[in-house]
Amino acid sequence: MRRRALLATVGGSLALAGCAADAPTGSDAADGTDTSTATGPGSEPTDAAGSGLPDDCPTTRGYDAGFPPDADDPAAVEGFVAAYEVAHLNATAVNHDADEVGRVSPRVEESAAADEHHSAGAGWTVTVETTWYEERTVETELVAAPSEAPADADPLPVDDLPDELDTLPGVVREAAASGETIERRLFDDSEAVREALDGAPEQDGTRFLDADGTTVGVTLREVVEHADNAVRAHYLLTPHLLRRAEGYGDDVDPREGDLLECRP
Repeated sequence: MRRRALLATVGGSLALAGCAADAPTGSDAADGTDTSTATGPGSEPTDAAGSGLPDDCPTTRGYDAGFPPDADDPAAVEGFVAAYEVAHLNATAVNHDADEVGRVSPRVEESAAADEHHSAGAGWTVTVETTWYEERTVETELVAAPSEAPADADPLPVDDLPDELDTLPGVVREAAASGETIERRLFDDSEAVREALDGAPEQDGTRFLDADGTTVGVTLREVVEHADNAVRAHYLLTPHLLRRAEGYGDDVDPREGDLLECRP
């Protein structure tokens, strides 16, 4: 079983324009991805209460990602968005119990100055897609086939297996009776099966058992599940708050997303 890979925060330049009208446009991300052009400054905040901030402000997720970034420094905003999304997915989506986790890598797909009224001032909307993979052992497969045991081996009688086991003795007997290789998912407790097979002679990973005078070689094979994950997040970032909505539809609006950070 492989050790879990360390998750790396992605730095580099993700194309993201600031709120100034003369901000750089059409810049490329570090990975060569073209991003969209930002246009115009955002609007001043307006809300019914006149505070310019949501009722549940202040709040924070505690990711220590440097919120808020310098609103006048596009590079600082770029680095913040990338680091924050990685931190958020590590906290909420990545399966850290997997045997191996691939690098959590965000890529900005679109960015633009927020040009509609929203809480807490002018800012940016950012769409970022993040990918990573996970691998984990999901089950054990039992493989049994008629075999010749080593000359000095004494195969373990199948009748000596623990009574609580079901799949293992059945597969051994089926392989002995049919003369064929039998592959079966192991529904018994895998650790109990491994302990039972420890009493059988072994050669090159194969354990030898006896079923009514027929020697059967048994091996256990791990089945590994590989999952490629992708998440598209839509951020609204202002000098005072951060909202995030998730989804692949065209109607996803970060102004209606979860409030992750807010400070007066």
